[in-house]
Amino acid sequence: IKTRNYQECPWCVVFFSPSVVPSTLSYFQQRKWNPKCAAIGQTTASAINKVNQLVSAIAEKPSPESLVSAILELKQK
Repeated sequence: IKTRNYQECPWCVVFFSPSVVPSTLSYFQQRKWNPKCAAIGQTTASAINKVNQLVSAIAEKPSPESLVSAILELKQK
């Protein structure tokens, strides 16, 4: 099994499930990384906010197209 050793902070992290938010953001905080966060919906966005992280993009609908649209909007800001 190969594992990746990430050396740089990603520009944006996309969350599809609230259950992975705490562990993923804890991993980033340990590395002093602060990527933008995108969520597939409001429930996942609430989980991100609950760990004191800003949500930069939320999909209007729980669909891949809506999520991509929200991320592209964020990138244009």
